[in-house]
Amino acid sequence: MRALSEKRPRGRPLEFDRNAALRAAMLVFWKKGYEGATLADLLEAMEISKPSLYAAFGDKENLLREAVRMYLELHAEDYTAALNLPTVREVAGAWLRLTGGVREEAGVPPGCLLVQGALVGSQASRVIQQELSTIRNEGTRQLEQRFQQAKRDGDLLGILDPGSLAHYLAALACGLAVQSSSGVSSEELNKVVDQVMAIWPD
Repeated sequence: MRALSEKRPRGRPLEFDRNAALRAAMLVFWKKGYEGATLADLLEAMEISKPSLYAAFGDKENLLREAVRMYLELHAEDYTAALNLPTVREVAGAWLRLTGGVREEAGVPPGCLLVQGALVGSQASRVIQQELSTIRNEGTRQLEQRFQQAKRDGDLLGILDPGSLAHYLAALACGLAVQSSSGVSSEELNKVVDQVMAIWPD
């Protein structure tokens, strides 16, 4: 999936670990969403002052953009590996678990930053919501392309439409991400994915 564009502010050299501060901000956005993450939340987690935040990242919007870029980079290899699995059934199951945030990983919130970041938003954050939606749609497009290849290879039933199937899985993944962030255990969510795979057409 493609990251958001970003604008890097210019100024004097930083007096803190920029990557560590960015990772801390990423976790706050991941847990609370864009609007739910207050400036006070971010400053506390990043352990920097307000002037330092603005000097290093510009503003809250651009901070989220950089946090999303970091999030995508962290998961890029996993998504590539999922899309390159040998069968379309394996691809679908792995993609659902990745995109739906069906995992228990120490030190990170449940769910998906791309969903949680824009789950609740007002008109003021409309631009951010649209940008996150564009990234999610790019991921769905890549999945559709993989399904199109599977259809050409004879690994996907001819009656199934690659685009509709990709959007179906994207909708399931968003639901899984919301449930994960709402406290549903990864064990239960994995059972949901297992059920989807059990009824997957051969």
